[in-house]
Amino acid sequence: MDYDHSRRDFLSKACPVVVFAILGLPGCDSYSMDEGDNDNTPTPEEGVTIEGSTIRLDLTGSKTSVLTSTGGFLYIASARVVVVNTGGSTIRAFTSICTHEGCNVDQFIDGRMICPCHGSQYDTAGRVVQGPATGNLKEYTVTRSGNTVTIVKS
Repeated sequence: MDYDHSRRDFLSKACPVVVFAILGLPGCDSYSMDEGDNDNTPTPEEGVTIEGSTIRLDLTGSKTSVLTSTGGFLYIASARVVVVNTGGSTIRAFTSICTHEGCNVDQFIDGRMICPCHGSQYDTAGRVVQGPATGNLKEYTVTRSGNTVTIVKS
């Protein structure tokens, strides 16, 4: 009987640990938005407004100001979009959905957008530079007027 009880205790404590190890825990990334929010919706104070397929970024916002510098990167989980400043005032936006297996490309290291699931990497034009992904990231239309960036997902 003690054996069954010990086994049950072990499984009740070990199973959650195994699940978290397999699924992973969200990391702390200063360039990511929404991961810790309960409703997964960024706020206008952070600099993001989402209305249907249109995303507006106020570059004076608390989270979006990273895009004012070359190499600035923002991952907006609720919109499944990544945004990168590719030089000066040039801002580009792409789907965050990796073309390999649909994980979110949510990291930017050494000028490359990276999918943490299998290591696929994309340059700031959305082109695959390291597989296993073989297709480029879909790019969205971006317009900029002063400190307002409008992204239209189509």
